[in-house]
Amino acid sequence: MSCRRVWTVMLASVLLATLASAPVAHAGLTDKLKKKVEDKATKKLENKVDGKTEEAKDESTTDGDGAKSEAPGKVSDVSTKFDYVPGDKVLLFDDFTQDELGEFPAQWALVGGTFETVEHRVPLLSLSNCFNEDELAAWHRRASERLENDSFALTTEPKIDGLAISLVYERGRFVQGATRGDGRHGENVTENLRSLGTIPKSLAGTFPPQFEVRGEVYMPKSGFERMNLAISEENLERERAGRKPLPLYANPRNAAAGSVRQKDPSVTASRPLAMFIYQLGWCEGARPESHHETLEWLRAMGFNVNPETRLHANLPETHERIAWWERERERLDYEIDGVVLKIDATRDWDR
Repeated sequence: MSCRRVWTVMLASVLLATLASAPVAHAGLTDKLKKKVEDKATKKLENKVDGKTEEAKDESTTDGDGAKSEAPGKVSDVSTKFDYVPGDKVLLFDDFTQDELGEFPAQWALVGGTFETVEHRVPLLSLSNCFNEDELAAWHRRASERLENDSFALTTEPKIDGLAISLVYERGRFVQGATRGDGRHGENVTENLRSLGTIPKSLAGTFPPQFEVRGEVYMPKSGFERMNLAISEENLERERAGRKPLPLYANPRNAAAGSVRQKDPSVTASRPLAMFIYQLGWCEGARPESHHETLEWLRAMGFNVNPETRLHANLPETHERIAWWERERERLDYEIDGVVLKIDATRDWDR
């Protein structure tokens, strides 16, 4: 069937966000860092608004009826929210440390000429969140009512705690990689992503002439620990030389996000990054009719698909797998922040 479709992810999939047995690493440090980033960004935005307001006062004109009108591109461009048009150079890449870049909210515009802005052909939408079995059952009821069927297959897969990325391929070759951004516009990080060994530069087997895949770039726990250990060892030398120590990374997610958003691709290449593909986006041509078959199809092309994805005949079957994730997540070499359930039949994603 044709791949030309836009689906409602909030119906087709859901994130079970609580795995109660697992601690949140560096939670206090992360919360402080988020607050620091928010405060810094807010202050810079306020300064920009004040500056534009003053500039506009000088360039306002008087209409024929005596009314004041704003100069084009001045006050009317400025929002007190974090939704600046790319190119406005309000929040600059250089104003934030690498860890702060990792905490930079996706819906805020981070601009300043570092990366081009990419408009996603099909928006990257958010998942619905469920925090217990009652909420999960309620989501299943809503989906059942929409589908007029209360027994349908589901898949489960881990929600990797990383940076959401869109990859575009043409004639089997990787041509563009972009961050999720605000869901509709992201940053073009193609050259940085070319260094990741788990992103195929050319595909094997059969593939559509043009298509997009979506996934998460992450930093393995082992790589994160090695990187922070190397920084700590370097800091001993810096301390002996009377130099300021380098900051350690707060967590693997921040480290991954900051590494991908480097201005120098060679820095990204030096970081222990990997990527899991979790979904086919838009595509030109035919595709399998189920999500789990699509993932196997993508795996055959050379994409790194998470091996822990499972297919279930119905909702009750997913409960055991969710419990398995609660028990086993700590043995994995990557961090997760939930389990994603998706309706397997992709034809139902439109309904």
